[in-house]
Amino acid sequence: SHASTDQTRPILTCLKLHGPLLVATDSYRLIAAPVGGVIGTPETLLPAATMSSALAGAKTGEVTIELEDRYGKLARISRDGETWTMLTFDAQFPNWNQLFPDSFPCEVTFDRAPMLLAAASAKRTLVKNTPVRLRIDEHTLHLSGHVPDGASISSSVNGITTVGSMNGDGAQEIGCNPEFLHGALSSLQGGRLTLKLISPTRPMLLTDGTTKVLLMPIRLNV
Repeated sequence: SHASTDQTRPILTCLKLHGPLLVATDSYRLIAAPVGGVIGTPETLLPAATMSSALAGAKTGEVTIELEDRYGKLARISRDGETWTMLTFDAQFPNWNQLFPDSFPCEVTFDRAPMLLAAASAKRTLVKNTPVRLRIDEHTLHLSGHVPDGASISSSVNGITTVGSMNGDGAQEIGCNPEFLHGALSSLQGGRLTLKLISPTRPMLLTDGTTKVLLMPIRLNV
């Protein structure tokens, strides 16, 4: 889940049901994913930990979410013939729509499978808070990183399509949390994904055309 586990920030431990979308953020990343079969325009906050428990081990992809009363205080989650009832959270979720930039000067389209393998390698090798570097060449996306004990990773994803370039001078390079990158790629579907960029210090967007994941970058030391 992209929701926070920090109990001192209870609002961010919830999923926002916003019409046909489920939204989650921990302030470093944000996901907005479509859910099918929505009737009306429901809006409520669902506790992410309870949702995760309810969905664990699901045999099918079909899940039903129903708001139990006119004020949306109770939610009923049904899947595989089992039902969970939970209290919703009554609070103001961040205005997540405003977090998505209006435009991106650089777009990189790539194959999901090799990128997911490269991100998994970075996640295994790099310690927490050590960024993985994404460097864009004309037809190749390079991933690299190293930790103080000498361990390092270096991978390349070929066959990318690049339109435009990031703002600012210097190399087309941006850093991000390897665990968050792997989580974002795992949340997306399809054979080809798109990475949208503004600059090395502005949020990056990963999308499969329907689900969108926004990641905050990590500033790189040259």
